Order: sequence, then C-alpha cells, then structure tokens
Amino acid sequence: MHIEIKKAKIKGRMFLSYDYEQKTEEVRNTLSASSDAVIHPDMRAALDALIPHFAFLTEEICEGDFLHANQTKEGNVFKKYSVDGFSVGGTGESEGVTLIGNKTLLSDKKVNFNSPFQKFEDEQYRYGEDLQNCIENAKK
Repeated sequence: MHIEIKKAKIKGRMFLSYDYEQKTEEVRNTLSASSDAVIHPDMRAALDALIPHFAFLTEEICEGDFLHANQTKEGNVFKKYSVDGFSVGGTGESEGVTLIGNKTLLSDKKVNFNSPFQKFEDEQYRYGEDLQNCIENAKK
C-alpha cells in the first residue's frame, strides 16, 4: 500500500487537516482526516519554508527578495506572510501545487489568499525543484 498526501491545512492556527490517497494495485481511495493534536514544530517549519515561494508566486515580492530569503533575519520582508497549507494536483510533468496563505496588514488584519497553481516542472518558474523539495518535506 502507498499513501500520498495531496492537501494539508492548518485549522484554528494549531491543528492539521489533510487529504490523502491510499493506493493498492487494485484500488485508490481518497480520504480526509483532521486531528485535535497541536501541529508538530517541524510541520510549522516546513510550511514557513514555503513563505518565500508564496510571496513570490503571488507577486507580493520581487525576485531579488526571493533570492535573498535564506540570508534575511528577523524583521525581514517575509514576517508579514504565513503559509498555512498546500494542495498538490496534476501528475508527471503537470504536477504542481497551490499554496494557501495570508498576509498581515498594517492594521493587524489578515488577508487570506492562495497562490496560483504552479507546476514543479515549469521553465518559466526556475525555482520549481526547490518548491517541490519544500512540499516533500512538508508531506513528511
């Protein structure tokens, strides 16, 4: 049996709901689950690693800010963004992801929005391999 996470989202800022496919040679089942256990810090860190992709894909930041994402510290341009989930779709060369996140406004209100669907293998988005690695890390 093979299990593939297809979608994950933090609910209520601390709990996880997720959709997954359970495959055998004969059958593919699509299931949904949620937990009342607080998310693990590794999951929060995995979603936080997607913030630069989210901000860049939604055209909230320029490529220069994206390229310096790993070099910036607290107080950086990314502190107003959060990624709370993802949804994987497509197969093979068409496989990609939509990121689910938000931006905190100056008023401390949050605007929730999704990135456009981004294929992992897309010549126009040269960071697809890193994006895919971040998603695989979050699935773990």
